Amino acid sequence: MFSDISQRTYRNGNGHLKEGTPSTSTEQNPEIVYENPGTYDVLLIVTNEAGSNSLLKQDYIIVNDLTGTTLNLETSIKVFPNPARSFVRIESPAIINQLTVTNILGETVGYELPHAQSTQLQTSALTEGIYFLKIETDSGIITRKLQILK
Repeated sequence: MFSDISQRTYRNGNGHLKEGTPSTSTEQNPEIVYENPGTYDVLLIVTNEAGSNSLLKQDYIIVNDLTGTTLNLETSIKVFPNPARSFVRIESPAIINQLTVTNILGETVGYELPHAQSTQLQTSALTEGIYFLKIETDSGIITRKLQILK
């Protein structure tokens, strides 16, 4: 399912999902079924009085043999601001189970168990430099580079 989180009013939107059923939809929050495992692109076209705009998300939907449909964590998890000073916000469509911050020597300097889809990690105690933020979710694990400024 795709969720419309826009704050703009539009007359019609059209999601093109050529491998899914249905292959196009003008629903605000369409439910698309994928019959075969694979990685799929999504094209969103939005039209209003000012014209139209499109956004292509490549490799956005991943369908596995056993686990069903999952989101591509690399593109769907947001970490901001980055560079950060006193905090960094993490937002994910999947539940974030654990956050681990390590320095460039591989030493753990921060750890949190949010069990939520969004959280704010305090970074004010960290010294200026480059860190790695490991994000463990129900859908998998990714690591992002995090820069701290003072």
